Amino acid sequence: ILRAVPAVSPMTGRMKDVAIWGSALTVPQIAALVVDPGTGVLEPANLLYHSAAADLIGWWRLGDGVGDVYPTIVDQSAGGNDGTMTAMAANDFVAWP
Repeated sequence: ILRAVPAVSPMTGRMKDVAIWGSALTVPQIAALVVDPGTGVLEPANLLYHSAAADLIGWWRLGDGVGDVYPTIVDQSAGGNDGTMTAMAANDFVAWP
């Protein structure tokens, strides 16, 4: 994901979560990913309790301190697809507020 390719600009922003689903999500399911229904605040949901959790293939919560130890990024889904950061330094992995 986001591997630099010659003649293509790499991403310059930040990613908080990466999730891969086994099927397309509906518009309400997508909205439920980022909006707390109780407060309406934009905050990533706990995908393990999402209505489509059974189709969650992988979920990597980047920089939130949940099990990640550089260079490993732990898959928080039941898939167990842990990732390894490459071509990065430990300080490239920053905690989110």
